[in-house]
Amino acid sequence: MSAVTETDEKEPTPPEDAPAPSESDDDRRAAAAAVNRKRAEKNWEENKKRWRSMGVPKGLPAKK
Repeated sequence: MSAVTETDEKEPTPPEDAPAPSESDDDRRAAAAAVNRKRAEKNWEENKKRWRSMGVPKGLPAKK
């Protein structure tokens, strides 16, 4: 039987030449969401121009 030592319970340390994590998972998701919003807005504006050229009228204003 082998005894559990203190080093067996700790997480392994990364090598010193490994890059340190600069962003958290939330930061990466937020950056991806911003890119997706910009892409969706650009796509929407292109579609809107195409719809206007096809004769689709502007929407009515919202009721108060």
